[in-house]
Amino acid sequence: MMKMLEKTDNESLTLCLEGSLDENTSPQVETRIDDIFDSDTRDLRLDLSNVQYISSIGIRLLILSHKRAVKIGKRVVIDDMSDKVKDVLETVGVLPLFSSKDER
Repeated sequence: MMKMLEKTDNESLTLCLEGSLDENTSPQVETRIDDIFDSDTRDLRLDLSNVQYISSIGIRLLILSHKRAVKIGKRVVIDDMSDKVKDVLETVGVLPLFSSKDER
């Protein structure tokens, strides 16, 4: 099971995830992200610092979330991520899709 903690700040919401982002947990996270996108929240900020494993399904979720956000005039920003997640996202070449602290 994925643990999710939320923090709000003005027009953004930070979703802190803990656990593995894979085929078992992605549906739960996707449902919450959809709810966030349907709200007035402008930016979805992700804290993946406590995610120790991300599968191809988790990567797919991030990419689709980014595409949906762009389509509706919102943003998905990765504020923080574990070294393992960063390595995977860099390897598959999707890290540039997300504005992260590491790129600023």
